[in-house]
Amino acid sequence: MNDLSLDLDLEALSRPGRKAKAFTAIPARELRPADFALLANRSVQPPSIKKITERHHAVARALAGGLRPGEVAIATGYDPARISILQQSPAFRELVAFYSDAKDAIFAQTFEQISGLAKDAVMELRDRLEEKPEEFSNGMLLELSTKMLDRSGNGPTSTQSVNINVALGSRLDAARQRARALALGQPIDITPEAP
Repeated sequence: MNDLSLDLDLEALSRPGRKAKAFTAIPARELRPADFALLANRSVQPPSIKKITERHHAVARALAGGLRPGEVAIATGYDPARISILQQSPAFRELVAFYSDAKDAIFAQTFEQISGLAKDAVMELRDRLEEKPEEFSNGMLLELSTKMLDRSGNGPTSTQSVNINVALGSRLDAARQRARALALGQPIDITPEAP
């Protein structure tokens, strides 16, 4: 390796970030073995959230909704490392749990409303069918019964049979023959076969 000197003052070259400032340090005391033991046993606690902002709520809702932290970072503009730190905070974990519970409650409430609406519609159809059955054509009754039976798991079924013939054995033999021909330097026919 060549020792090539460019006579550059590396300290004078500009670097990204703040310019380095000179500093001095004066030791307060000598380090003792007990100091090193304290460092080894020290656990890092995530910084506590001083004030939960709307942005924190948005992150918590997104995480409770099932988005991965990387996706939440893109959606909210937070750095993924910050989201990781937030997830370690007990207050933030409690916020995510709150939104998870709320999401489940909203889903249950919506399902209950849809179920009630469906029951009302079925009862209305039943009343109309009992009061004026002549207003329903045979086709309407057949369509209604087919849909109701289908939703209950008793609808018509269809079976499809699919046969796939790949002729793997013959294709493998042909490939082996081509490989042997190439190994012997013989020309091979690459004209596609007619279907």
